[in-house]
Amino acid sequence: KCNFVFEILAELHKEKLSIKQLDTIGKVSYNFSYQDLSELRKRLHILKNAKLIQEIGVELYGLTNRGTNFYELIKDHFSIYS
Repeated sequence: KCNFVFEILAELHKEKLSIKQLDTIGKVSYNFSYQDLSELRKRLHILKNAKLIQEIGVELYGLTNRGTNFYELIKDHFSIYS
């Protein structure tokens, strides 16, 4: 139930992405399937509350400094991030 959370950080580390782009990446690259965007929005909300990501435009997301630092700490522990 906790899949496609840290993967979001990895993707946003590469570039700023919209919710639609994250939706597509989740489905295609990580096999994260769901009925609508509500599950993705929940994950984004959790990451925003942790101050790891921020909304930098209308449904456009990027990493905060804290998010970048956190990603740098965890990336070597997961093969999908390298």
